[in-house]
Amino acid sequence: MERETKLITTPSGYKVKIKCWLTGKERQDINAIIFKDSELDMQSLSTDGIKFDGSKLIDIQNEQMNQFVLSIETPDKKVIEENIFDYLLNLKEEDFNFINISINEIVNKEKDDLKE
Repeated sequence: MERETKLITTPSGYKVKIKCWLTGKERQDINAIIFKDSELDMQSLSTDGIKFDGSKLIDIQNEQMNQFVLSIETPDKKVIEENIFDYLLNLKEEDFNFINISINEIVNKEKDDLKE
């Protein structure tokens, strides 16, 4: 099955190829980080019952970057397809944040689609 992707361009001109959706396995990998060591009130099963360690947000962000980003083309046309996450961490903050926001838009759209 061919995976739908899209190309985004960061403020500094990096072209980043990202997935448009995740598989169930990829989503479970992210959810494993979210719920690891979390306390869930099984009586209410609502988000009000979750005690969440805010420091996990970085781990979640990192896992999402790992799951979504397929390749990076630098402004000088060098294509990065290995050690992508390490490369992402060394981008300017505005480029890193732009990629993160683009990924979060996809994640949030997936969540909204589930609510419908």
